[in-house]
Amino acid sequence: MARTVPRALAPALACVVAAACGAPSEGHSGSDASGITTASVHGSDGSSAGATTTSAPATSTASTSGASADATSSSGQPTTGDPLPLLCDPGFAFDPDPAESGAILLASFTHAEPLAYVDLAITGPGAPTITWAGISASDPWTWNWQVIGLNPGVWTASFSAGEPAQPYGGCQFQVIDTGPAPEPPDPPDPTGADCLCGEGDGCDHCPMVGACLDPPSPVGPNGPGMTWECLDNAGCDNGSCRIWCPFEPCDMEKHPGGCPNNTEACWVPPWIDSYEEACKQCCESAPQSSCWDEAYNLCRYPGECGLPLPF
Repeated sequence: MARTVPRALAPALACVVAAACGAPSEGHSGSDASGITTASVHGSDGSSAGATTTSAPATSTASTSGASADATSSSGQPTTGDPLPLLCDPGFAFDPDPAESGAILLASFTHAEPLAYVDLAITGPGAPTITWAGISASDPWTWNWQVIGLNPGVWTASFSAGEPAQPYGGCQFQVIDTGPAPEPPDPPDPTGADCLCGEGDGCDHCPMVGACLDPPSPVGPNGPGMTWECLDNAGCDNGSCRIWCPFEPCDMEKHPGGCPNNTEACWVPPWIDSYEEACKQCCESAPQSSCWDEAYNLCRYPGECGLPLPF
């Protein structure tokens, strides 16, 4: 039976999750002075950069599974003790569970808010290969990675998001010995219709391109007097789609704090296929958190949605 870990031990996970307090990142692996190897890979972001949350990570809790530990008796002979409990923050999931050395592991993290620049790091007895596997759900959001080459033993997964990266949680998990690692799957087809921005080399599809606003917005790229209806193009970078959205003209005298938020060059996740939904997310994300007026399909100053247009 696993023993429950007191919450007072949770801070110890912070250093473990940080990969011996010095994990390399950006899709490579390396070893620290202790000989523990860390692998990390960046994935598609879960929102525009402006929507990156600043909420604190949840408190670590003990899972009900554990790794067998060898204790030493008073005579000096090794004995088999109770399994050591494995600490795991909420949000992590693994398939298969327990993880197997001879199978591809799907590691996932779920969070209630959209996050940008998500990253998964794996720390343990080896150097696995981690591949971005896309986003499988929204509200709450779930990010996925495939992991190959996990040696038997106890590993730690850590999830971070934002730029600069902010940790959101860590999870220890057991890998059982089922044989050698399998061959990696074929990479995504760069020409495939489902090859979204960030899913692989050459994947730059942003599905909100070609979608339209209904009704058309009364403000276009050149300002009021030109209606704007359909998104004609989008950029792709690091798993995010860069779009333009209509916004109310700046009134610096009335609003010295600046124009409506994040709409001239907004980054959104590639699974959003609605232009209106993408613009709403851009407009209402931090830091300024403007409001998206659905009556006009226009990003407006905070508190002014629903009011007549000033032009």
